[in-house]
Amino acid sequence: MIVAAIICEYNPFHNGHLRQLEMVRQRLGDDATIVGIMSGNYVQRGELASAPKYRRAEVAIRCGCDLVLELPHPWSCSSAEFFARAGVRIADALGVVDVLCFGSESLPESAFPGTAAGTLDYSPEEEAAVVRVREYLCRMRALKLPALPQRDGSSKLRAAETIYKEKYGEVAFFPTRPNDILAAEYIDALDSIGSKILPLPMPRIKGLSATASRAAWERGDFELLSQLVPSQSLELCRRQGAPVSSENLGIALPMHFLLSDPAQLARCCDADGGLAERLCKAAKRSAGPSELYANTAAKHLTAAKIRRAALFCLFGVTYDEVSAPPPYTLLLAANPRGTKLLRAIKKRSRIPVVTKPADYRLLPEEAERAFERSLRADEVYMLATGERENPIKMSPVILQGNI
Repeated sequence: MIVAAIICEYNPFHNGHLRQLEMVRQRLGDDATIVGIMSGNYVQRGELASAPKYRRAEVAIRCGCDLVLELPHPWSCSSAEFFARAGVRIADALGVVDVLCFGSESLPESAFPGTAAGTLDYSPEEEAAVVRVREYLCRMRALKLPALPQRDGSSKLRAAETIYKEKYGEVAFFPTRPNDILAAEYIDALDSIGSKILPLPMPRIKGLSATASRAAWERGDFELLSQLVPSQSLELCRRQGAPVSSENLGIALPMHFLLSDPAQLARCCDADGGLAERLCKAAKRSAGPSELYANTAAKHLTAAKIRRAALFCLFGVTYDEVSAPPPYTLLLAANPRGTKLLRAIKKRSRIPVVTKPADYRLLPEEAERAFERSLRADEVYMLATGERENPIKMSPVILQGNI
């Protein structure tokens, strides 16, 4: 039995995610077990997740995942480098994962599934894709540039691409699109820890995105949404009504910056280089998160960086915290196949898998502290949703029988 991991957000789960799960089984065999390492209540773009983590995990299980474990805060809302590194560290520490599957814009769908269907052997197209990434990583290290520049057309990315192409001319691969950047991050993270997990790039399905799905959901356009997401996800969206967003934080977010010392906030992850001071000044004329972000904007700052910095300042997250590997993961959902795998994980994992949040007090000291930090962020998230559920009393979603 092959165990495949997917580092994901499912924010929300859409038809592209469904197609990816179908492709994984087509590529690795119907008996493959799929583990989703999913962002919790905060996501990489620096936002509150559109729906609470247990609900998103249940949709993932109903749509084809077998086991969903949490990529916890603050790693879940970090930049690509820290996000990918944390997800890879969890996958590797589980001790059972054979392959890490991820989308790539540079791999054409016509190359799938290739000649290696049903095996862990690379098809020629897959091998070429991995070789291109590793060549890029090797060259970037030789140039002593930041190995994986950020996206969104930032000056850092443009400068790195210019220097790279001046040195090497027209190249086969330079990651400028989100999934290609993450693909390079995943491979770099796997190689840096000497993991035995096989990186497996897969074509990203064009025209299907979480951004389009969230936009339709925000507008209440359920007719369009029904064309973008599977029925299980549509049911969640209808039941919840509107997606959760950072706007739910209301005036509390700018108020935090009004009452804080910029010098102290500058110690937080992503808030250095004058960004903390910009946020504090912007807070004086902002009545909510969107105004705060707009008033902080500058040409050299991406929107995602501003949002991430604001959340990291809110929770006091430092670079040291996101640089360290996650010392635990939390069970969010499973089906019978996933429950069986979970028993094997608990025998072989190098990090604890918390089954219920209330059990976190049994964790080693470092993991307990990390869980408490994540728990506080979850409590803020639940306040922002207007719901009264206590995160410490929640339980994983366990589905029985055929799904």
